[in-house]
Amino acid sequence: MKFVLSDERIEYKGIRLHRVRAVKEMFSILDGATKPGELGGWIESEKNLSQNGLCWIHSEAKVYGNAHVCEDARITDEAIACGDAIISGEALVAGCARISGNALVTDLAKIDGRQVSVGENAWIGEYA
Repeated sequence: MKFVLSDERIEYKGIRLHRVRAVKEMFSILDGATKPGELGGWIESEKNLSQNGLCWIHSEAKVYGNAHVCEDARITDEAIACGDAIISGEALVAGCARISGNALVTDLAKIDGRQVSVGENAWIGEYA
């Protein structure tokens, strides 16, 4: 097990989100080390963040609905993943980016920005 749900909760668009807390150290070339006890971002349920790999949700990032962060992917800042979106591989979603619908962000793709929205059935991968 690499994370647990902390006691911190917020209401976001009528959805209760829980802040994650790391229980083991993880190191990623994307953003360095995550230490045991470190608080991460927000998820609706444990199904939103895989217990496997180095994937992590940082800062005020939110993942809810059926969205899933897995493998070694990272989501940070105020980014959002929702709907049935999947963030996988070594992908990084940052800034205020919003990934939704059936979108897949994978491989070494990096999505970062203030008004970036990826949705529907979009697939962004490789070195995009």
